[in-house]
Amino acid sequence: LNLTFLMKTLLKFLKYRVHFLLTIYIDSDRGTPQEIVNTTAVDELRANGIKAYVTRKREPENYIHLSVLNLGAGNALTYTETCDAKHLISVAKSKKKEDVLDSFWPSMTAVLIREVEKYEDNGAVRYEFTEIFNDFITIC
Repeated sequence: LNLTFLMKTLLKFLKYRVHFLLTIYIDSDRGTPQEIVNTTAVDELRANGIKAYVTRKREPENYIHLSVLNLGAGNALTYTETCDAKHLISVAKSKKKEDVLDSFWPSMTAVLIREVEKYEDNGAVRYEFTEIFNDFITIC
């Protein structure tokens, strides 16, 4: 998906006052040069009244809980919020990078999702996906 094309198309619809419900959720690509492009795009969409969100972590694979990977004893795989978790998991599990999310996300329980969405912001505990869902339902 070409983000520039998407932005121009959405802004054209807004210019002609086409009303529709739309929410956009994109990878932040945090820690890469694409991060600035993605966060700027989300800021511009928000400024034009579109519900838009960007991941706090680099991409969805960074939210996969290590426990669902079923790594053998002694395997020391770890990844941060900004590293290429998709690549690291694909190597550790001998999977194609494009198959990582579909292979492991279905094993994520509500408890594990709650754990990986949790973060601290100025000393307050917050939950990324929960906040997004709560904001999203305000469009109805």
